[in-house]
Amino acid sequence: MRSTLALSFAITASSALASPLLDIRDSRGISNTTGLPASFNQTTGASNATALNCTSFVKTFELTSNNTLLAIPIPTGAKAVSDLVTDFVSVNTNFTGEYLVGSNETTGSYDIWMQYCEPAGGATKNATLELIHGINFDHSYWSFNTSSNGTEYNFIQAAANAGYATLAYDRLGVAQSSKPNGINVTQTATEVAIANAVAEALRNGTLVPGNSVQPAEQVVAIGHSYGSAQSHGLATMHPDAVDAVVLTGFSTNGQGVPLFLSASTYSPASEVNATRFGNYSNEYLLSGTIQGDRQLFFYNGGYDEEVFVKGEAARQTVTIGELLTLGGPIAPPQAASNFTGDVLVVTGSHDLVYCAGGCIRNGTNLPAEVQTLYPNAGSFETYLPAYTGHAINLHYSAPETYAYVFEWLSQHGL
Repeated sequence: MRSTLALSFAITASSALASPLLDIRDSRGISNTTGLPASFNQTTGASNATALNCTSFVKTFELTSNNTLLAIPIPTGAKAVSDLVTDFVSVNTNFTGEYLVGSNETTGSYDIWMQYCEPAGGATKNATLELIHGINFDHSYWSFNTSSNGTEYNFIQAAANAGYATLAYDRLGVAQSSKPNGINVTQTATEVAIANAVAEALRNGTLVPGNSVQPAEQVVAIGHSYGSAQSHGLATMHPDAVDAVVLTGFSTNGQGVPLFLSASTYSPASEVNATRFGNYSNEYLLSGTIQGDRQLFFYNGGYDEEVFVKGEAARQTVTIGELLTLGGPIAPPQAASNFTGDVLVVTGSHDLVYCAGGCIRNGTNLPAEVQTLYPNAGSFETYLPAYTGHAINLHYSAPETYAYVFEWLSQHGL
């Protein structure tokens, strides 16, 4: 195992470039000078793990969303998907003019698989954490375990150790949740509407079957990557839905997005893995190569190969509609001007997707630019775990990252 260093908002150009392993500070000015290699304080290890009570269930949501109307047919195969992605990332094509027809009010009924967990003795914190996973993953991103590392990577277990209840779910179109049309239904707008309905049900105590859980006094949306885009959409469109957002694997820098789409070599999931996804419609896609996933989600030297192999074996689908509405209707994220809660951005220092591999560039902290989207936030901080790529929870740095998140929540009364 390795120690992590916190690269963050308070770093100056000289400290970041001249001696990055000696005096790296987080956004509160806390210095970490441990260097590499060193062993972790395993705060999430099995030896001090709090017993969990978890309830898994399916919740049906009937809702309306304002979706993007895309004039895209269901692909006939891998070549059609490749051609579409090429058009989307190419600088010389008018993708919006060719494929974006307008908006469409979409009403539907969606079954979402969920898991509510709390410490066996009951949560001691007021906030319930709504966990929204990103692309390539399902709800298990938040409860990742390995045979040799136990619960070291398990965010839900770490949350319970810190006294928090959590609600994780398979996003629409993923794993055990409904799989409606993957072009004009399974999009960001629909999923933000679901995230809002989840937060509302947590607050009024009607989410878990039998109303067996007390209404949440506070709700914090914690997303990863595309899940962070949805958490930001929640803060933008429904600013009173949550008390704080923790955006992991996220920034406003889009330089790595074309690389992400190209390196993923997406094809219909039914063609890539017929055993798992043979009955999926062709607008449901799966990344095509192990090498691409490794490059995009992991930082060399910052992860355990066993973790990578297990994560790769469980990788999940994404829809064309989701890919084309990552930041909204084929547009950059909108500012959450009416959100007054607290904001924490946690992005790996070597995130290839949102920082093109370097989140500290010429002394500038790229994820810190997310603050421009939150002009009225109660507070704003960033934390950049070192030697960490896009899949934050699957790197050696995970335990220290979790500890930082829970300390930040506690300091903000959450």
